[in-house]
Amino acid sequence: MMAKRGHKVYIWEKEDHIGGALKLATLPPGKEKLQWLLDYYSNMTKKLGIQISLNKEATEENIDNFIPDTVILAYGSRAFIPPIKGINNKNSITFEKILNGTIKITNKKVIVGGGGLVGCETALYLASKGNDVTILEMLSEIAGGMEKISKNYLLKELSEGNVKYFVNSPIKEITENFVIFGEGNSIEMDYFVVSFGGVSDHNLYEKTKTKYETYLIGDALKPNKIIDAVHTGFAIGKIV
Repeated sequence: MMAKRGHKVYIWEKEDHIGGALKLATLPPGKEKLQWLLDYYSNMTKKLGIQISLNKEATEENIDNFIPDTVILAYGSRAFIPPIKGINNKNSITFEKILNGTIKITNKKVIVGGGGLVGCETALYLASKGNDVTILEMLSEIAGGMEKISKNYLLKELSEGNVKYFVNSPIKEITENFVIFGEGNSIEMDYFVVSFGGVSDHNLYEKTKTKYETYLIGDALKPNKIIDAVHTGFAIGKIV
């Protein structure tokens, strides 16, 4: 997002739609109402006369050509790919490609690597498509950090969807047909879904801040929850 004098605001979005991670968050079962928030932002940007350029990435060259007064970088995070043997196999897929429909999987055995909120919701989505889904989590619990009521409801949904999970189960290797985890355990699978959370990339920020008043917000600053991204965006909007 770039702002020029007079508080004229421009949004550049590298995809063909606005929303980013929020758009993905609307796709798992039970999360459809998050679309209301996306609809609200879509309506408000139109009402406020904010110019949105889709399929335009905020590269260093594009920013320099625009010559902004202020730059707000909110480009999100990318999937974290840990150094697990076989994680780049052709049957290994990131959760984004599952949720955005780039790759469709039905009636298969699927292992989801990572039992955080995104991993659990991706598992629910896959289970709703008739897949046999198992989550592998290296920590002592899945959906860690969630408040109790929401977590209990999520665990209930996983149970009803016949999603299995193993905790204290670090993944050692991914082969063509098996995932090896823990102390020599293995599970047969057709696909492995990478869902170990996100990682921020500050390279563009480091380059841009030397030339313009620049702010880094949301998952681009640090992968976190939707409400945290909303708060940081609102706070920056109040001071620029």
